[in-house]
Amino acid sequence: MKKDEQSVPTKHGTTRKAIYGSLSNSNFNGVKTLLTHMKFSELLRSCSFDLIPEHLRPIYNDIQRVSTPKRRNGLEDFFYKHLAQSTPIAGIVPPILVGCMHEVEFIENNNSGMIGEIDVQQENTFIIDGINRCGTAGTIIGGFDNQLLRFGKESKNRLARRIEIRNLIAELEVPVMFIFREKGKLTRDDFAQIFCDVNGQQQPLTMNQLIKLWDDPATELAKKIGNDIVIKSHGGMTDKSKKVTENSDFIITLNSLTRFVLGAVGGYNMQTKLKGVREMNDGSIFNSSHTLEIEKDLLLFFNTWVDIQGDKFSNDRKGFQLVTTLIQALGLVFHHIWHCCSNMSKTERTHQIYIAAKKLAQINYSRDAEHWKNCSFLTLNEDDLNYKVNSGGSTTRKHFARYLCSKIGFNY
Repeated sequence: MKKDEQSVPTKHGTTRKAIYGSLSNSNFNGVKTLLTHMKFSELLRSCSFDLIPEHLRPIYNDIQRVSTPKRRNGLEDFFYKHLAQSTPIAGIVPPILVGCMHEVEFIENNNSGMIGEIDVQQENTFIIDGINRCGTAGTIIGGFDNQLLRFGKESKNRLARRIEIRNLIAELEVPVMFIFREKGKLTRDDFAQIFCDVNGQQQPLTMNQLIKLWDDPATELAKKIGNDIVIKSHGGMTDKSKKVTENSDFIITLNSLTRFVLGAVGGYNMQTKLKGVREMNDGSIFNSSHTLEIEKDLLLFFNTWVDIQGDKFSNDRKGFQLVTTLIQALGLVFHHIWHCCSNMSKTERTHQIYIAAKKLAQINYSRDAEHWKNCSFLTLNEDDLNYKVNSGGSTTRKHFARYLCSKIGFNY
């Protein structure tokens, strides 16, 4: 309802705050919106984030994923990457949607029909979309309790980075949309419906789509490997598909090579972190310096492994050499050899990596090869006497890496 410009009614026990912004001129089935920009610290004080009422809790629990430490840390690293200016690439914080479950008094500017003012009650205003963004900001700034967060152990490096951007996050302005009824207040059913509309209609990008769009050191090195003449001579790389089939006109995928690079740089834990900013084992944030350090040896390792296999690499389309998890496991093998040889000179280490790649290339990757019987994670298909993987992707990568290392004299 429109507010009397001469007075702002207040109710005992509630905290009211005036919000200024672009007010929708019309309503959508009785619902109006006001779009504004607020500092994170101001936003967190303008809505109830730590005291979610019981009648709303099932909505958050059943529909919205809980803001886990892993998700929160990924977003925190995104904030750090841009606020600490460690990347020249632009980025934004998507708008945060807030629902007002109380009668909202508003003033329209009759001159423009858009600029307006609303009064919100903090205790009855709740986040519809942006829980992870607000929870992460609240964790960095400190002093904001939150029932929706699960906390984990923080590394010293993360805490140091958090201190570095704490004030920057507190002052960071983000777009916020307040949603309210023109008459009356949003009910629990209204809130649930809007919550479902916003969180249920989103169509996430596939991993292949994300990889193609990223300006990411691991992806860039993967592209360099995939565009090498050795790979092109066998059919080249694709960024559209996630696996190689018998009829594919390509021989490897960008997805596989990106995970291969991540495994080579940071080992198994890094290989699972395709999204967001990644933290190395020493706590530093993964960047181009980490790929530059291994680039020449990694290109030598992979190209040698492919080249020495000869035509069989691309002709045997059913062989394990084209299986995504085995290629990813090769990254883990490289990572292990690199660190096992860390005390050697650069020349000697490069030689060891070349010898390892040559030995790995001489393994028979055909599915009917007898040596696969020594792999506990492979099962013999008695119908065609071929071996097949009988476990999930992440487990298979570890098993393949362990087996391949044993074949060249390394304990993984």
